[in-house]
Amino acid sequence: MGQTCEQLHADYPTWPSGVYTIDPNGDGSGSDIYEVYCNMDVDGGGWTRVVRTTGQGHDWGQNNASIVDTWAGAEDIDGVYDAFDLRKGFNQVMILKTSGNTEVGNYASFNLVSGVSSRSIMDILTQDCQPATEYPGNDTVHDGARVARPVSVNPAGAWTSEYSGLVTAGSNLTLMNTSGTLVPVSHFFMCGVNESSDNDQSVLAFSDSTGSSNTWDDSWRYDFQAGTIWSFWNGDYHVPEAYHIGKSYGNAFAGYKNYGSSTAHHSGTYEIYVRGCDFLTADGRCVNDEVFTVSDYSTNNCISVDHEATSGDDRGGIAANSSYFLYNGDSNMMRTDTSLGSRTALTRRDGVFSDLRSGQFYILWNTATSGPIDHNISQYTIDSVATYDPVTEAVGTPVPFGQSITFAGSFMNGVYAGYGFAILYNDADHNWYILHPEFGSLTLLNNAPRSPNLQGCENFATWGVATFDGTNYKVDAISGAPAVERYNVSTGTVEGPVNSFTNLGQMCAFTMVPGLNKWVGHHEYSSQIGGGAEVMFSCDVTWSN
Repeated sequence: MGQTCEQLHADYPTWPSGVYTIDPNGDGSGSDIYEVYCNMDVDGGGWTRVVRTTGQGHDWGQNNASIVDTWAGAEDIDGVYDAFDLRKGFNQVMILKTSGNTEVGNYASFNLVSGVSSRSIMDILTQDCQPATEYPGNDTVHDGARVARPVSVNPAGAWTSEYSGLVTAGSNLTLMNTSGTLVPVSHFFMCGVNESSDNDQSVLAFSDSTGSSNTWDDSWRYDFQAGTIWSFWNGDYHVPEAYHIGKSYGNAFAGYKNYGSSTAHHSGTYEIYVRGCDFLTADGRCVNDEVFTVSDYSTNNCISVDHEATSGDDRGGIAANSSYFLYNGDSNMMRTDTSLGSRTALTRRDGVFSDLRSGQFYILWNTATSGPIDHNISQYTIDSVATYDPVTEAVGTPVPFGQSITFAGSFMNGVYAGYGFAILYNDADHNWYILHPEFGSLTLLNNAPRSPNLQGCENFATWGVATFDGTNYKVDAISGAPAVERYNVSTGTVEGPVNSFTNLGQMCAFTMVPGLNKWVGHHEYSSQIGGGAEVMFSCDVTWSN
């Protein structure tokens, strides 16, 4: 028994492909335990099988509101397996051909543009692949959703012409295109719309082109789905709600696709697998971070306010979301609305930060001391993280890390808010950690000394922004230049200034609010942004994901 197929493969590399028992939480009990076929041989092994087809049009519920209503046992020849619904989190998808006239044993594996965290394929199909009916097809409003963008976040709908994954090196599966030429299976779509001359939609499609530059026209559907070797479901996108997945409508279902002379080449048995986990939490959740980058911290459209009367002298510790900005002074933590017009004094919370994706406020916590809070922190020990409500001042139940960190008393530690994560730096031992606060997952990223040329706070750390470009984790902090300086945590190198300024006063803490397109900071004394004794400000920021 293991938590994932890849964990079993890593722990027991000689174990063969076969059916294994998976216990995601690792506790030996619970309804989430299931059996699955693990492929330990292809492309490095550790793959979890989610679907298998021998024919061309298996309808397991894709044509009704349940999406999937017929589940197969792990040893069944064909079917949608439990892992389709229970494997939560992955960043790779593979299609493997196991029988047919040609290419038996060939595969195509794909790295997802944005990994899926703590959700399954079934979750995505039911939560994401439900386009908004008020928009016509062939509308680029759907672009950018890719995989993990539910309608609750993107009201325009989660269908997109953007591919979800690109084929990896070593893949050797080909398909026959509409010209009769064998070409690589190069693009994977989780929830796809063809915006090249038409608006066909498809789920779990393995194709030869992007959804916005292809020759498919009005043929990216039916059993003869153009430029595609296999898909789980396809149809035509229309405004009426009935013409959507899960609305008793579909043109073709799970299995190989063929057109013209491709039948002999495409026909056969195919298996679909998932794999990959950037971080495994203590309760067995797979967490994969989304790409999130910042290109410009500008001084355009700034507003500022002097808040000394509310917070007292400067201290440090900042957090923000689309409703409130928070900053710690020596006397109080100040809460203000986003217009900086209404300010309220709260109990000081030295370890405050926010999740830039959800907007949830958190506090780095010590379960023994419920803090710590004192005027001159020489050392700050944390062992958990707790949610924080800046209206009621309620602190949620702390979620333990399973370890503790005692930060140096140098004021050069770091708290950097990211998109679904935070990065922490301990100047005592030069350890960098990534924290996924929703799950209390704390993981060592690197050990490397931080550039010393930072503007320190009168708290235990400096505050800034953490980013992820799909490969490297980076942090942005205020240097004495003055500038927003970028440090690549993954490689341990300074990349230089993102923005340089003429005068930032004494500034050591900033964050941002993606939903407002603003970066939010504090400085003592006057700066090129605003004047006063203790100043909070917000200005335009340019970011992408």
